Amino acid sequence: MIVELLRTYNLVVAALIIVAGTCQWRRWRTFPPQERLHWQATALLNLAALIGAVEALARGTRPGIAVWIVAVALTWLLCAVLYWPVTTLMHNRKKETP
Repeated sequence: MIVELLRTYNLVVAALIIVAGTCQWRRWRTFPPQERLHWQATALLNLAALIGAVEALARGTRPGIAVWIVAVALTWLLCAVLYWPVTTLMHNRKKETP
């Protein structure tokens, strides 16, 4: 039961990462080549995690430690993808507040 919830969590977080990352596509063009390659590789790993979560939920495969590791990794990745927009928003709010 807990593992199915964790797999569903992985699926939802992976989808959120895709949405949040896609919303920042204009910003990605400003990155140097090394950082672009890093984010492209990260996006593919996220897509693989999403596909893996869907396949595992569909098949009902036995859980392993990888489910927990992927959950932690996706949580950190979501924080990384949202870091710039959230900190920019907070910084702009500080400037606007009298």
